[in-house]
Amino acid sequence: MSDIKNKSNIVAIIVAYNSNPNRLNSLLTAVSICNVGVIVADNSENVACNRVIQKITEFHNGTYICMNGNKGIAIAKNTAISKAWSLGANYSLLLDDDSTLIPGMIERLQSALESVFSEMVVFGARTVDMTGKDISNARPNGSYLTLCRDMNSSGTLISREIFEVVGKFDESLFIDCVDFDWGWRALQRGFKLVLVDDAKLEHRLGVRTIGMLRIPSPIRHYYQYRNVLRLMVRSYTPLKWTLMQSIKLIAKLVLILIMMDHRRDRLKYAFLGIIDAFRSNGGKYSYK
Repeated sequence: MSDIKNKSNIVAIIVAYNSNPNRLNSLLTAVSICNVGVIVADNSENVACNRVIQKITEFHNGTYICMNGNKGIAIAKNTAISKAWSLGANYSLLLDDDSTLIPGMIERLQSALESVFSEMVVFGARTVDMTGKDISNARPNGSYLTLCRDMNSSGTLISREIFEVVGKFDESLFIDCVDFDWGWRALQRGFKLVLVDDAKLEHRLGVRTIGMLRIPSPIRHYYQYRNVLRLMVRSYTPLKWTLMQSIKLIAKLVLILIMMDHRRDRLKYAFLGIIDAFRSNGGKYSYK
């Protein structure tokens, strides 16, 4: 990638994992149009997939980082963000590889940054689903900027100063709740999480849906149960979130039994996640 200082003080951080080539290419095209640098950290475990993602990244004059296997979203983000700082970036714009930018999103985040100009604020875009429904973690309050408690990392603009105070994403979580944990640590240190109401991106959640319920792949239940339980005992985790998750974890087991496919696998992963939470185990799923 060419010197970031000649483009912008913002660099987009994208973690790739077996990414859809067309969707990734569209995302990088949208980012490049906004004159923002790009770093892609590739967690894909297939060499052929690595080559495709590298080719797409370099076509857009981005920096490609091969993680040599799936190291988890937290490690990939930390690696790419460190690279961004070393190249002279002052802000990292976090994006998922399956996100679609709504036109004007980056410009509106930049406008909010310039108008508020506070070293105490982390700005984020509103997230909508494929139907256009707002699925962000806070409802708009009619004032253009909305305070938020739970951070969705895709579409989040983080300054170098704030990141260095809050610290890196928790690599022991691997995936799931990584963004929530970081955001709560930011709040604990006195920073604010703010959604820019007219900055939006489309995000895909879950593998498929049954009614309004998003169904993940079976192994994700391991990370969900393990990480939620681990976060519950941390001092900065909101009590309301803990209480809600206590109900959801029980309800999810019932839903697995009555509604979901691959019930045996899903229950196995969930219970192994519970066991590892009590053992304080982290990292990638390692059972055979």
